[in-house]
Amino acid sequence: GLADPAPIVYTVQTNPKMSDNYHIDSIVCLADCKHINQHLDEVKPEGAVNEAQQQVAFADKILLNKIDLVTDDEKTKLKS
Repeated sequence: GLADPAPIVYTVQTNPKMSDNYHIDSIVCLADCKHINQHLDEVKPEGAVNEAQQQVAFADKILLNKIDLVTDDEKTKLKS
């Protein structure tokens, strides 16, 4: 599923009970190699946010899964 990581980070950083016990070191985005371009290119209605673009932009690291479902050429295009 898609989720905006910003509210989670905000909650951890601003809630003393959480920030005293937890530290967010990085944000990892798990991306489906077979369908990520479809989600990134999806045109949303005016005023709506493309959650896939937001997740990828917010992430420190992007972990690609389902790489066995794409060709080498598709992998290369995705990485660029």
